[in-house]
Amino acid sequence: SRGFAYAVDAPLDMRMGRQALTAATVLNTYSRAELARILPGVPVWRLDREVVDPGMVPPWAGRQPGVVVGTVAGVKDHPPLTGCRTVVVVGADTALGQAEVRAAEEAYRTWSRAAAWCGPRGSAGRLVLQTRHGGHHAVQALVRWDPEFFWRHELPRRVELGFPPARRLVLVAGPEPEEATAAMTALAAVFGPKVELLGPAAMGRGWRIIAKVEDAESAARALRPLLVEASRAGGPRMSVDVEPLEVLAAPRS
Repeated sequence: SRGFAYAVDAPLDMRMGRQALTAATVLNTYSRAELARILPGVPVWRLDREVVDPGMVPPWAGRQPGVVVGTVAGVKDHPPLTGCRTVVVVGADTALGQAEVRAAEEAYRTWSRAAAWCGPRGSAGRLVLQTRHGGHHAVQALVRWDPEFFWRHELPRRVELGFPPARRLVLVAGPEPEEATAAMTALAAVFGPKVELLGPAAMGRGWRIIAKVEDAESAARALRPLLVEASRAGGPRMSVDVEPLEVLAAPRS
């Protein structure tokens, strides 16, 4: 089956024809010349490549219709442009599928910012979200324009898994894979049995361990002697990030 659905969480085929090419690939990778070939006679403005001043607007704004192509960063950093009639979020499932604790929260926040480009409620603007998971609570919260709906469904998941805000996270990482086991043993001795340790997991060329704690400040204080001793004794080398924004994403090269 093909198409869009909000009421049923069903796998829908959103490809552009029978080929593997998707709308997300087109908008994220095609140059302005390639987009102009697809949209002859329609001016295209790339928010991510042509804008250096947050106050800039398309040169054709207010005179003729056009297309603005932007990334997540562009939506976050640039104030909404007035006069947008249709805002399309392509490949929305990519955001939901990120290997990150706050993936759904970040996706919902980004989509809400994109919706602001449509103008105030009741205006002529509309938002189109391309997704195969219309029943996901982040999508449904957007459709309802109801953040409380999102958190009513998101918080029980966080509590069940022991993720923020139910518990606090401490991310411990190191560059040497052979030191991961020693680090895990040292952390278990410092935190005791009440703290859940996840890992060690290979991340890039190093390793990561996630600790689920009740109090982040107490955990940080408990780790200080361990870090001092590790520095004095020459290992295991490790860094500590208390309440990190990202815990599962691969390190950026």
